[in-house]
Amino acid sequence: LGALTQEFAIKMVTPAYPLFAVKSHSGVRIVVDVVIDVDGNVVSAKATGGKQMLRQSGEDAALKTKFKPTKVGDHAVKAKGFIVYNFTPPQ
Repeated sequence: LGALTQEFAIKMVTPAYPLFAVKSHSGVRIVVDVVIDVDGNVVSAKATGGKQMLRQSGEDAALKTKFKPTKVGDHAVKAKGFIVYNFTPPQ
């Protein structure tokens, strides 16, 4: 599916910004590859690239996100895509 954004989501979960990352002033973009089942649930999430300390938070958020089912014709199907999370240190 490519990039999965809010428009495809029923519920888009924002990842937690871990305290240790805030203290180190780490800001980074994390891409999480996801597999979505026929009901729109994320059944697999694997972060690629970005700082290791933020990957788990991105994966956890992705697994709690729910998307509209992907349809081919009238049939719901499994799908793959990715979610981009931009971690920015709080001001």
